[in-house]
Amino acid sequence: MSNTCKLETGDYLIVSTVDGKVSNVCRDPPGPVEPIVFDRRPVKFFIEKFEDDSKCAYTIRLSDSGDDRYLRNVNGIVSASADRGIPQRWVINAYGRESYTIVEDHYPPNQAWTDSRGALGCDRPVCITTMPMIPRVDPKYVFVIWIA
Repeated sequence: MSNTCKLETGDYLIVSTVDGKVSNVCRDPPGPVEPIVFDRRPVKFFIEKFEDDSKCAYTIRLSDSGDDRYLRNVNGIVSASADRGIPQRWVINAYGRESYTIVEDHYPPNQAWTDSRGALGCDRPVCITTMPMIPRVDPKYVFVIWIA
C-alpha cells in the first residue's frame, strides 16, 4: 500500500468532524436497505483496500454480528444494502491526521460523503453531494476514521 493510502484493511469507526458524533445504521424501519446516520452509538465498519488500485479505493461494509452489508449510494444516501452485486468502491483520501474525505470511485468526480447536519439518528443521514474543489474543505465532508 502506498504512503498516500494510509488505511490498512480492518475494522474502523467513522466519526463526523462537524461535532464528533459516530456513524451508525438507521434501522427504523428495519429492511434490506438502511441509511448510515450520525448518532451517539457507533457501528463498526470493515474497510478493505481494493488491490491493484493506485487511487486509494476501498470497499466498506458493516462489521457487526452477522450484518455484512456493503455501503452503497442509494438515491443520494450512503446506505447499508443487501444487494449482492459488485460492491461499490469508495476513494478514501487523507485530509489530515486520522481525517479523510470519502468519495465515489466513478464519474462525475467529487461525489462525497456529506454530514447532513440534522438531528441525531435517522434524521441525520450521510448524504452524497458534490464536494467543491477548494483549498480548505468544509468539515461536513471530512471524517475521522479510527481503528475499532
